[in-house]
Amino acid sequence: MRKSISVKEIARLAEVTHPTVSRALRNSPLISQATAERIQRIAADHGYQPNRNARGLVTRQTNLIGCVVSDIADPFVAEVIGGLERVAAEHDFSLILTHCGGDPQREMRAVRSLVERAVDGVLVIAAMAGGENSPYLLEREIPIVLINNHYPDNNVHCVGIANADGGKQVTKHLLDLGHRRIAYIRNRWGGEADKDRYRGYRTALSEGHVRYIPGLVIYAQSSLEGGQHGMERLLRLPSPPTAVFCFDDVTAFGACKAIRDAGLRIPADISVAGFDDLMVSAYFEPALTTIQQPMREMGSQAMHLLLELIPQIRNGKMPKKKQIILPGKLLVRRSTARIS
Repeated sequence: MRKSISVKEIARLAEVTHPTVSRALRNSPLISQATAERIQRIAADHGYQPNRNARGLVTRQTNLIGCVVSDIADPFVAEVIGGLERVAAEHDFSLILTHCGGDPQREMRAVRSLVERAVDGVLVIAAMAGGENSPYLLEREIPIVLINNHYPDNNVHCVGIANADGGKQVTKHLLDLGHRRIAYIRNRWGGEADKDRYRGYRTALSEGHVRYIPGLVIYAQSSLEGGQHGMERLLRLPSPPTAVFCFDDVTAFGACKAIRDAGLRIPADISVAGFDDLMVSAYFEPALTTIQQPMREMGSQAMHLLLELIPQIRNGKMPKKKQIILPGKLLVRRSTARIS
């Protein structure tokens, strides 16, 4: 009796991957008709018989979710993870956490490492290369959800905040206070989130009929040191800004230190606004004006979405790209004031 050919041997003969063979043999819509027919013909010609025990081992659910973060010490990340863990625990899933330091190549290596540990799904917070990971994971029937970032040109599921609207809200608030020289400290590694907040900043200036000044927009690392050094550069300008909008609250805290070190007052001399509403922002001195992000809700929504995608993709379905965009809320506090 002829021995049945294995999936591995079919993959070699068809010059495709093992997952592609598996999907073709069960008529998954993720595989083109021509490829599926070629693989099925090879399987039939070589007397392929499915091994049910092996199939069970291949498709076994581990109840592990991989999570890649840009900076494990970031307070924003900690809040989002709180939302992720709550929903994961409710469904008997566990998180494997790894960080990439804002490096796209490290992010991609981290994702591949998680796949080797047989995770059922992947979450990436503040992704640098999240969209590029999607084809690799889809080939292995592993869904990915991005948090606080999105890739409009890719079929990637994501949960985030209305960044452009938030940037517009902050800038309009500063304009309403009479400021016209408003700086924006961007995040060098902020991806689409930074682009959208910058777009909101530009929109508010345009709608307020205020001239855009390129020199008032600079890049800095999203950190206390980055905010401090960025603000020091702005203060050295011949005409420094009277207000500064920062990519996030941590950057704003660093900017405030530079302002104080220069002997200036907040907000009497310079108004400062952030984005996130971290737990400490209301207790900072002066309390920070910021956009409130529903961080735990973002984590909760992302985990619910991922758990919804896992069985769909395993059953050969290709869910349409789903983007969950939550609104941000402007919180006006004492770090911003009318220009004197």
